[in-house]
Amino acid sequence: MSPWAGPAAVFAVLAAAVLHASWNAVVKGSGDRIAILGRSSVVGVVACAAALWFVAMPAAASWGWLIASVVIHVLYNLGLLAAYRLGDFNQTSPLARGLGPVVVAVVAATVLGEAHAVFRHAQHGELDEHAHQVEREEHHVLAS
Repeated sequence: MSPWAGPAAVFAVLAAAVLHASWNAVVKGSGDRIAILGRSSVVGVVACAAALWFVAMPAAASWGWLIASVVIHVLYNLGLLAAYRLGDFNQTSPLARGLGPVVVAVVAATVLGEAHAVFRHAQHGELDEHAHQVEREEHHVLAS
């Protein structure tokens, strides 16, 4: 692994946090949240369209997933717009951001049959063994 992998990951996480905080500040301070979300979506589409010239065409088998992803994101953004109209930004934004991972986990488990790793390990009793192993290692370190 590259020695820069750790710092690069930390930088990416911090940059994402700054960008999200900046985006939230811009949207919250905007008088017209719908217009700002629309403009940012147009900028995103243009940037992605420009990037298409530099990447290979997706495999034919992935097109269904790509289309499903676009539909899901459009529905998410429409829901976000409705939430911005109906509720306070301080409540709707965290709920909207936190709901995504929950929906993904539920759909993965119920529709796609993909259980989260924690559930798979719990199903096989592996979490208990892992917890005992960590406890033994901590006890060994403290006893040294």
